[in-house]
Amino acid sequence: MKPSAYMPKISLPPTASPVEVSIPPYGVYIAESQHERNFTMEPMENDYIKIYFILDGVTDLHIRDTVAELSPGSVFVVPPGYEHYLKDREDSSTPLSLYIIALDASSFPRNSYFKKQISQLTEKARKELRPLAKHEYLAYDLPVLLRRMLYEQELKTSGYETALQGLAQYLSVAVTRAYSYVPTVQDDLEKNKSIKSIHEVARFIDNNFYKQLTLPMVTKMSGLSTRHFSNCFKETYGVSFIKYVHYKRVKHAQHLLAFTNRRIMSICFECGFTDQTHFYRIFKRHTGMSPRRYRNMARKARPEDLPSLELK
Repeated sequence: MKPSAYMPKISLPPTASPVEVSIPPYGVYIAESQHERNFTMEPMENDYIKIYFILDGVTDLHIRDTVAELSPGSVFVVPPGYEHYLKDREDSSTPLSLYIIALDASSFPRNSYFKKQISQLTEKARKELRPLAKHEYLAYDLPVLLRRMLYEQELKTSGYETALQGLAQYLSVAVTRAYSYVPTVQDDLEKNKSIKSIHEVARFIDNNFYKQLTLPMVTKMSGLSTRHFSNCFKETYGVSFIKYVHYKRVKHAQHLLAFTNRRIMSICFECGFTDQTHFYRIFKRHTGMSPRRYRNMARKARPEDLPSLELK
């Protein structure tokens, strides 16, 4: 098995038993672990949210009556009070390397919103008890968040506690949202794995159109070759990958132009465009008018009378 491309390989000495997780007063801790071949773990339960993120190797997570296979890029949320243990796969050619993210909501006594978010995440995790696989939207945000959190935890520069709490709150929202992408019955019956991958990438774009998305990036997400991905995407949605991204950006720009007083330059930035001239050109290509003209028209029309944006 090749090393995971999601995060750098952990350089800690291998361990034969679970690492100790000691949550500090600010409620966020990330532990790193690399297992020896003879790693053993007794069943355990925690009074905090635990998130496993697998870097390398393959393991089975035993939790309640469920056994979930975790491989590089997999994410699994263990709810508080749930007995669980890891059993590394003997057929894995690489020892298990992983991160453990521990979140204790009781350390955020004045943040009722975060407590509510943790409750929602706990409820989702209890209901699903399944890994969030690498195709899902979370798996591409999580490495970025983890790198930042590890940086803050390691260097402990001024304000790192507040920074870690803020990143933890963003992380909990991202994980909760990831559970929304439970495959439908139609998805489960989909025989064409390529098309299923295309739908998963499209869902990712729907929630991340404001990011700087590239064809190599989304092709890697799909697990397809660049040519095959491009052909399948166009066959599925009728447009190229980049035109789909532009469609999502312009649609959001229309909403902001019609219902906010934000400057057009700000809207351009918020929707993922780095150049205002490019934004104007793409917006006019999709709507037939400039952003300013659209805003003027939208202010005079009822929302239901505004022209719909077509995917083209």
